[in-house]
Amino acid sequence: MYDMSMNISRSVYDSIWYEQRLDLQKALLTVLAFQKPIAVSINVLLPELTIRYYCSYVSNALSIFAALRTVVE
Repeated sequence: MYDMSMNISRSVYDSIWYEQRLDLQKALLTVLAFQKPIAVSINVLLPELTIRYYCSYVSNALSIFAALRTVVE
């Protein structure tokens, strides 16, 4: 979600916003100025759920399962 929300501001910036009508330019600049990345967080239980955190979580889980598999065999 974090990466997707940051893609919005990147897409606005990469567009040809400066050739648009003045009211649209102002609206797009407002989007750029106030774009805050979206992240889900449960303060007590988990840190912010970002792609980086998710990849780290999956990697650690697979490492644990591989270690358990080795011990069982």
